[in-house]
Amino acid sequence: METGLFERFCHLEFGTGALWNKLYRADLIRRWGCRPHRWTQNGTEDTLVNIGCFWEARRVVTLPDCLHHYVLQPDSLTSSLEAERGFFKIVQAFAIAVDLYSSLGSRALAGIVDLYRAQLAYPSYALLWQDTLPPWADPLAEPLQFLARDHPRALALLLARLPVPERSSLRSKLRRLWHRISHRRDG
Repeated sequence: METGLFERFCHLEFGTGALWNKLYRADLIRRWGCRPHRWTQNGTEDTLVNIGCFWEARRVVTLPDCLHHYVLQPDSLTSSLEAERGFFKIVQAFAIAVDLYSSLGSRALAGIVDLYRAQLAYPSYALLWQDTLPPWADPLAEPLQFLARDHPRALALLLARLPVPERSSLRSKLRRLWHRISHRRDG
């Protein structure tokens, strides 16, 4: 039995959270792949399944051979996904992951925070908040309010664990967003 597999997955050592490049025992997929969650996901559900599978994994085998070539098409929907929508989906998926797996304890929470922190650090999710945030303020409000209400520790850990150069920038952006959201709700 190998140790630290979950943490290694959360540090992206086994690639992204995609399922297409992994094989699992059927019982793992049945146990972790059919869990209902709070919001419908489109593009981030693979990572949610992988969290449970890697949590329970006792052994991982990787192949050095390239058995598949993934082609990125510049004009495809995946490639043209705007950063704001991607950021929203990652924040929403983080809220779902915390909700689904919080019962596993602090080790699982730490890994989930590391995983989504790494995803939020991708340049493709960099936002020009002053110009692009307003249409996404309402959709972002729901997962952020949920986290603040039901899992405040997870939200605090996400902000506290950001790499130093990114931490103050994202923290101030989220603080401004929360301020706008709370004033909109109160007024």
